[in-house]
Amino acid sequence: MIPSLTKYCKVLVKPYYVQNGKVAARGIQIMSRKVQQGAGMNISTYNSTATIVHVIGALAAGGAERFVSDLVQDFRKSGLNVILFILSSRLDAVGNQMLDDLERAGVELYRGPTRKVGIRTVGWYTRKLFTVRPDIVHLHTPNTELAHYLATCIYRRAHKIFRTIHSVRFSNSCAMRFAIRANSASKSIACGAAVYQAHKQALSQRMVTVENGVRFHWPAKNPARTMAEKVRRGFEIQSCHFLMVGRMNGTCLQNGPKGHDVLIRAWREGKLGDKQGVLHILGDGNLRGQLTAMADGDASIIFHGVQSNVYEWLLASDCYVMPSRYEGLPIAGIEAMGTGVPCIFSDIPPLRELNAVHALWVPVENSAALSQALHRVVRKLPSVDVAEVNQFRERFDIKHTAHKYAQLYASETSCFTA
Repeated sequence: MIPSLTKYCKVLVKPYYVQNGKVAARGIQIMSRKVQQGAGMNISTYNSTATIVHVIGALAAGGAERFVSDLVQDFRKSGLNVILFILSSRLDAVGNQMLDDLERAGVELYRGPTRKVGIRTVGWYTRKLFTVRPDIVHLHTPNTELAHYLATCIYRRAHKIFRTIHSVRFSNSCAMRFAIRANSASKSIACGAAVYQAHKQALSQRMVTVENGVRFHWPAKNPARTMAEKVRRGFEIQSCHFLMVGRMNGTCLQNGPKGHDVLIRAWREGKLGDKQGVLHILGDGNLRGQLTAMADGDASIIFHGVQSNVYEWLLASDCYVMPSRYEGLPIAGIEAMGTGVPCIFSDIPPLRELNAVHALWVPVENSAALSQALHRVVRKLPSVDVAEVNQFRERFDIKHTAHKYAQLYASETSCFTA
């Protein structure tokens, strides 16, 4: 998606790192003195005149994108001057839903000129920086790091850079990896403990952990809600409905991060369709054709493509399956647990971080063990404790994440007022 940016990066030498300069004299008032001294305070009490820009690659299905959408809405609700830059003009069903939510929340946002991120995008992004003149720029994906690095070859006004790392693995692009190291970030934020461990050596300086959060604007499951959603979607009531959500991307099936191939193999080996099981797969990507071919001939495996309002699918499902090879701190897993859906998770550190008490665990890439777990759910659905679900929802409420982000912004700026 970024070959033109990569080529452009090779011929540019950045004169100096403007991020190391002092913040401009324009006042930045992010936290009251009480919060600076460490006392707890709701984010709605902050007084800020700082311009904070968050940057993502696209409004499209993806955990990082949905997290940022929820985060900036909470910031906007709290009165912080936050703006969202979106490099690509591309939209899918989830992106359209996010766009509606952002506009209803009154979030100021700007979308790039083209679907494909390239040199035109960098020019557009540079002009937007000159127009908005942000005090803080918060980057969220590798392509935003590269775009920002290139833009600051021209845009030299002092500002603070923050980044959030959303995966245990960096981009394979050398240019993007270079940009991540070249952008002088005030803080690198790991979205979970496993992500911190994965990157602490490469980004050891000024790295912290702040768990991802979710804006739970829907209720948790109960029998009545589940039945109503099943009827509304035309689900067979007697069947056991499994759900998987995630991008189908990778260079080949065997390295796809979400492990769709492992699930389809386990499903077919276990002949779950013969036992009234139905597998609903939401998402899209370059591997979808190969995955569809793997499932060919099994009518119990249904590909639905990208769908908005994933929470409605969660409410209708009997079990959520996440056979990932690697993750960050997965938004989809947080949403499933917070909805009260019994889960089957691959046994990887980022998923263990969720402390998922109503989950079954299977070894990574072990289709036989996954098939056994699927059968176990078909025979008897695991019970879910309502109190534990409510505690989980409170732990991962986006308001807590937003509060911690605002504290970090305040700790790195030079001007505060009560």
